[in-house]
Amino acid sequence: MIIERIRREHGYMLRLLAILNRKLTQLEQEQLINYSLVYEVVDYLATHSEKVHHPKEDILYHYFVKHYGNEEQIENLETEHVELSKSTHQFLETVEMILQDAVVPMIFSSGS
Repeated sequence: MIIERIRREHGYMLRLLAILNRKLTQLEQEQLINYSLVYEVVDYLATHSEKVHHPKEDILYHYFVKHYGNEEQIENLETEHVELSKSTHQFLETVEMILQDAVVPMIFSSGS
């Protein structure tokens, strides 16, 4: 079922995001990290999300809006997917610059 696949994919993505979070912690502690691994994880997340995962969510989103949109106020999932894609690709470009030995300022934004 499509919902079970989406849930499973969310679990996989959470594991990959946990890896990225550990890398961020290492950077904050001024430890060296494997930027190639970071690039591969982010590239996979971007590619998989855009080509496989988000289209499934969009199908459910359109169905929900068509059948229940007037009854519930919901966020625009498609807009969120576009914004996430832009942010992910910007981050990917930054990591690529680092891999090419470009000077990139370290800016940490704590969510707390």
